[in-house]
Amino acid sequence: MRLFKLVILFTIISNFSKAQDSLQILGKWKVVAVNNGVKYDYKKESYSVDKSLSNSLQGRWDSSKVIRNFLNWARSCPNCIYVFGPENIYQEYREEDLRSDGTFKLRSNTKQIEVAFLKDNVTKHANYKFNFINENLVLYVPSFFISGDIELLLERVK
Repeated sequence: MRLFKLVILFTIISNFSKAQDSLQILGKWKVVAVNNGVKYDYKKESYSVDKSLSNSLQGRWDSSKVIRNFLNWARSCPNCIYVFGPENIYQEYREEDLRSDGTFKLRSNTKQIEVAFLKDNVTKHANYKFNFINENLVLYVPSFFISGDIELLLERVK
């Protein structure tokens, strides 16, 4: 009987957590920091080079050029906005230009967001891992130019 009660309690807590994520993610979010190997903070306009990137470039003649390229990319999102709207509407803006328009599915049990959007008349799919840190949303976006994900720290737009 005690085990049955624990299972019921766990199910309730799990469902509450899923509902909490789906409500918490709704809204308009602005990128306030990026980590693609170079950690860039838009509010402070400061950056630091991630230790793993620094170590991977040690001894390379082009290391400063590579870091500059990573920094330039990281600086390119000061006005990037992600919108997770009611009825699973997904939009991504860069400098007020709509870059992606589609839908999303939240997978709270795996902390993933499945996004589908139209690009060049072809439906594209992406899976973002996510987490919440205090009131901020952290998206882990797959990268084409580094192994692993790019980490985006987003703040809710009021």
